[in-house]
Amino acid sequence: MSDNELMNIILQRLNQQDHSLDEIKENQSEMKSKLDTHMMMESEVKPSIDELIAVLHGSKIIGRLVIWACSFIGMVWAVIAWARDHVKL
Repeated sequence: MSDNELMNIILQRLNQQDHSLDEIKENQSEMKSKLDTHMMMESEVKPSIDELIAVLHGSKIIGRLVIWACSFIGMVWAVIAWARDHVKL
């Protein structure tokens, strides 16, 4: 193998590396633009998501109160039904 052939092989490899590096840089710039877009969308949507989370926590508290109230009403109803059957005035 002559020096010229060896030099041509090395230059071809270097050119391929340059081409690969250009593709990587292109992919990185695309990824950066997608990330920037995502961050802008996130900043617009975050307050709404936080509000939904607050509503969810509030609905859990209301749900517990409703369950407690229904249990209490059921207990009172059971006492009234028992009293009708067992207490004679």
